[in-house]
Amino acid sequence: AGYLTNSPEGDIWNIVNIDGSWFHVDVTHDDPVYDKIGRAKHYYFLKSTSAFQSTALGDTNDKSHTSDTDSWSYSVNASCTNCDYDNAFWNKVNSSIYKKGTELFYLDSSNPGVIKLLKGILGTGGSITNTTVIAEKSAQWWKAWDGNGYWSNFSWLSSYNGYLYFNGPLNIYRISYDGGELVPIYSYSSNDGYLYGCNVLSDI
Repeated sequence: AGYLTNSPEGDIWNIVNIDGSWFHVDVTHDDPVYDKIGRAKHYYFLKSTSAFQSTALGDTNDKSHTSDTDSWSYSVNASCTNCDYDNAFWNKVNSSIYKKGTELFYLDSSNPGVIKLLKGILGTGGSITNTTVIAEKSAQWWKAWDGNGYWSNFSWLSSYNGYLYFNGPLNIYRISYDGGELVPIYSYSSNDGYLYGCNVLSDI
């Protein structure tokens, strides 16, 4: 591994070597402000230089990586030309991804009306195969503190002590990696907002 600096933008990020190929990884820009508990994007994870510079990644207003590469300074002799993971499934995963055995567990939050917890097996080029939905919940409007609502998806995934946890607008749910019953372990009863994330760090 190494790092890279971008003098005009005052930015710095990592580069990592996998099987002889180098890739860009910017964990700072994948955990942007304003922070939401449990959110972890993957826009800038294992990218080639061409994909890394594209404004189609993440926030189209983010120009942090679009400057001329001549201004980039590498800590190691590296060239990030491998595009194998530029279109990986995790590009659209906005919370943590967990691995057990050969299976990956992640949330599909692309549909504002539905929260889906899936498992699958990592394929070539960052593809995901043999996907199975192991839990699904309807996602209502997320209520804002000003009385308005957001037709979006603010559900994030965490893991603790052999269980997976994710939130809906008013509940936090628990399910084992092996599936089984989806158990609501916390309910938010106040009427001044909804749950905009969760990250379980201890027994509940």
